[in-house]
Amino acid sequence: MPDGSLNYDDTIDISSLYGPFMYGGIDVDDPMVKSTAKFVEDKLLNTSPSGGVIRYEHDQYFLDKQQYSGNPWIVTTLWLSQYYAYAERIDDSQKLLDWSLAKQLRSGVLSEQFDPENGIPKGVAPLVWSQAELINTILDMSKHQQS
Repeated sequence: MPDGSLNYDDTIDISSLYGPFMYGGIDVDDPMVKSTAKFVEDKLLNTSPSGGVIRYEHDQYFLDKQQYSGNPWIVTTLWLSQYYAYAERIDDSQKLLDWSLAKQLRSGVLSEQFDPENGIPKGVAPLVWSQAELINTILDMSKHQQS
């Protein structure tokens, strides 16, 4: 803050799970990671009829329907899928991958995010980041299915 004080924000964000295990060197079996994953599942996964994972609670970016806590994103859904792959929860990982694949436009393009009620694409399409995380997820799943 301008006065030098800190403003603590305890909003759960999908990156609170993804960053530590993917880039922070913290094992997916660590109790903190497992606890965070449970919290993500309870607060960010399937919060609306269209399914998927929202970025964080009360995310207003492109949110038109205020009765929902946010729009589901391909990137965030695939991040949770990657966590599941690393945690050897392959069936859970596959479900989220299937959800993401079902959201492809006829051209194969993936959008940034989707309407929480009807699943219509919102935001940028194509979003290269979504396409990249799709590839990362498939590679992660294939690695962990073989182990």
